[in-house]
Amino acid sequence: MIFYSSKIEEAVKVFQSSSYPENLYSAVDKKAGGRVKHLLCYGLGSPSESYLSRHQLAALLALKERYKCNTLAYDPVFLPNDIQILKDHNIQVIEKNDEGKRKICNNGVTLVYFPHCSSQLVNNFIWANWNTSIHSCIVLSNSFSAVINRNSETTVASLACLRDIAKIVEESPVVDSYEIDSVFNDLSVHTFPTGNIVDLNFWQPRPEPNYEGETIEFCQKEVSVKLRPL
Repeated sequence: MIFYSSKIEEAVKVFQSSSYPENLYSAVDKKAGGRVKHLLCYGLGSPSESYLSRHQLAALLALKERYKCNTLAYDPVFLPNDIQILKDHNIQVIEKNDEGKRKICNNGVTLVYFPHCSSQLVNNFIWANWNTSIHSCIVLSNSFSAVINRNSETTVASLACLRDIAKIVEESPVVDSYEIDSVFNDLSVHTFPTGNIVDLNFWQPRPEPNYEGETIEFCQKEVSVKLRPL
């Protein structure tokens, strides 16, 4: 564990010495106004195994420290060392794979961090929160508009919640000044203002996402159970 902890500390130092944190804080603060009460992270990867994941964890730790908020994280690839590292930093590890379909709390702003996650996972999250409470949510993820523009019509149709929420979303790119490539590129802050809704039927319940005919890009419940012994 000492070896892994030193690697995490090294990544944190690199992150803190970069100009990137100020870009990140500025983008989030403009939307949150310092009101973040909950922090949720999906798809961090394995910090004990992945160099990129360690730097993305450094960002998560920085956001947690800045907003002094309750923090949860989940990735089916977490190893025992990863779980211990997160617990040592007072991050609660979600025990069961909910495929991103977690409903946010209504008491305060929730910042949801998807570091280069599958668009399907983000779509699952939006589906689970397809109601007016999503207005109290900020999503830090790959650009919604880029996801829609770079995929085929068939793929975008399978991401119906992400596609349709993009009609009302306000998207603020986070300037990537990080020294290491591919850690934070293409990240944007997404918010969902109440004034952007013009159709009263917009929040009608949606069917659960079905990716039939598409390659599944996230770990499903039954698969994640098989990844590690009970």
